[in-house]
Amino acid sequence: KLTEHLQHRPAKEELVQRHVLLAGDASGTIQAAALELEKHRIGDKLSEHLLHRPTPDDLEKRHILDSSEKPPSA
Repeated sequence: KLTEHLQHRPAKEELVQRHVLLAGDASGTIQAAALELEKHRIGDKLSEHLLHRPTPDDLEKRHILDSSEKPPSA
């Protein structure tokens, strides 16, 4: 029964098209590590941008935020 399943399993190209496998020649372990690294890189970049975002007072001074829209201070 296992041999029957193996004979009818989809080709790698079909699995890539169905987004079951990632495209490329690297092994699954390397691809998973690269994907995890990319997720962390994006998270780090987002955190860096959030650290430098303007304060509500700064937005109010630049007439972007109205004082009535200002969120309460924590």
